[in-house]
Amino acid sequence: MRWSRSVIGAASLAVGVAVGFALAGVIPGGSRAGVREAAAQEVAGQDTYILSDPDLRYPYHSAPPGESTVPTGVDPTRAGVSFATAWSGTRFPGQVWCTVVLTDAAGDVVGVERVAVANPNPTGRIPWVAVKVAGEPTEAEGTCEPGYYEPGPGYTFAEPLVRPDGPRGSAVSSTVHWATEDYPGVRACELRAVLRNGEDHVFRFTLDAPDGTAFLETIPAAVEDVQRVAISCSEIPEVGAG
Repeated sequence: MRWSRSVIGAASLAVGVAVGFALAGVIPGGSRAGVREAAAQEVAGQDTYILSDPDLRYPYHSAPPGESTVPTGVDPTRAGVSFATAWSGTRFPGQVWCTVVLTDAAGDVVGVERVAVANPNPTGRIPWVAVKVAGEPTEAEGTCEPGYYEPGPGYTFAEPLVRPDGPRGSAVSSTVHWATEDYPGVRACELRAVLRNGEDHVFRFTLDAPDGTAFLETIPAAVEDVQRVAISCSEIPEVGAG
């Protein structure tokens, strides 16, 4: 039997591990469509994100998507904007700074925000970003700078420890370290446990963590049945690779 799952920002990682999609100014909520599609930017020879299909919410309020009742405390000094994203090529761009520009019906700029984006999926959508505005925006554009994503594992793990976790489970703990002095960004990682009966148990996850982060994951096997465990990471795979 093979146990495998894929997790973005695995909750089982004990200390602050999360994959940032938009790493600043996140707003939950519904939307109304922007008037025109955002400008796409693709830098020749560089990996980045293409932003398109903007949604706008003005004035800002904190109601979740689909909520019909608008809460009190609507803020007319801020607008929310969200974009569809796509890798510009076949490779993950890593964390990239993008600039959002909001304009009003007369074409005047009413708000600008710089936001860090890191989406390990080839396509997706930026969560709502709060933008301080000087008036009502009707259009939104977003462009992204060239990205840089270092190849290699990115993270290493101290010798994993396996301990009992109930009568039929085990807990694997370790400490995450950066493979170099540089921040590695998002990586694709795998915990593999080989049982004494030859079965493999595999937990796949993405990791974006500070150096020294505690790692904790459970295995659906008694500790005496676990022969060995290993944890490894690599760069986000290229689209179409493997």
